[in-house]
Amino acid sequence: MKKIYCTAVAISMTLLSIVTIAPAVQAKNVTIPTKGKCYLHNPQTDKWNEFSTYQVTLDKQSRFARETNVTNIEMEDGTIDTVKIISKYRYNKKGFVCGTYVNGEQTLRTVFQIKNGNLVKSVAYTPDGKKVETVEIEYQNGLRDKKSVTGEDGYVEETVRYAYDKNGNLIRERDNIYDPKGKMIAWAKTSYSYRKDGSLKKEVTSNSFKTHQTATFYTNGLVKKVVTSVPGSPAQTDDYHYTYYKNSKDVVRTELIRVNGEKALLNSYTDFVKVPESSILPPTTLTSQSVSSGAFAEAEKSVGVATLGK
Repeated sequence: MKKIYCTAVAISMTLLSIVTIAPAVQAKNVTIPTKGKCYLHNPQTDKWNEFSTYQVTLDKQSRFARETNVTNIEMEDGTIDTVKIISKYRYNKKGFVCGTYVNGEQTLRTVFQIKNGNLVKSVAYTPDGKKVETVEIEYQNGLRDKKSVTGEDGYVEETVRYAYDKNGNLIRERDNIYDPKGKMIAWAKTSYSYRKDGSLKKEVTSNSFKTHQTATFYTNGLVKKVVTSVPGSPAQTDDYHYTYYKNSKDVVRTELIRVNGEKALLNSYTDFVKVPESSILPPTTLTSQSVSSGAFAEAEKSVGVATLGK
């Protein structure tokens, strides 16, 4: 059975590779789409069926103010169940997302602590004031060295360690998950390699569940191919093919994904606008295979927990 990559259309790695967490003094303008559609391929009819739509509304500072996601889910009896999610964001004076409302109800409120221009701590609360997650980040020579996540029960649930090459490129990442007694119960590790020009070439990930994934990238940072192996199942190869907006080399207009050589999913993006790159935040519903890319890892390294309020 083919893997379903998205539960809603997402502005994928084109956005993630440029995301930052707070406005810069002199921000570079970038082009992003504000609308998108996701289609799943039907091999019996060789037609594309619309699966979900995505639309973002920007505020006067070109920040994500509202996201609307509509997903069509086929039920067992053949009927279509349509799910609509509207997310609205509230920002603090420094430009961080500090409150999020989903379908009119507030989800989490996040408080951030900044030191020497770096995000060092964030605490997420429920609307009634209950602390649900604390993330602390340590730096070495200006680069993220360690991230610790403490859950609502007060124990460290997760730690992530990072390693870099002499050029400051992320080359290794180790993620450990712990139980309440501090015993490690799961882990994942990822290595990154680069071309001579500094562009990401390959990402290799393995974990305690014996899943292995190798992703290769085009020179513009977008995923080219992902090979995934899971114990007891044949390896799966996902190939990515893009068309670009106007004469750009990295602003994606369409993204076609083939699974083991067969058409599987198509993302189409429209209504492009220019915004300062520092104003962009990752979409909340980003669940496509693109999440496994090095572009996402680099964004996470920069963004940290700026999206915890979502």
